[in-house]
Amino acid sequence: MAFVTSAVGAVTCALLSLAATGSGAPDWLLGLSCATGGLIGEHVGARLQPRPPERGPRLLLADLAAAVGALYAVQFTG
Repeated sequence: MAFVTSAVGAVTCALLSLAATGSGAPDWLLGLSCATGGLIGEHVGARLQPRPPERGPRLLLADLAAAVGALYAVQFTG
């Protein structure tokens, strides 16, 4: 469902950029790359979801959130 929503958004942006002045068109290569990664991640995640214990993904998510927070703090103060 997310893929369809993103595709509709990209097409809408492309159509609106035809009527506007300046560069407003989407970056198609970046969009397709992200969409491909999302589709692959969707399928891999759905297949792996029942296998790992609940504690592992929670710790991974907490570590990622802490790392992103630390990066923001470093960028904000630097």
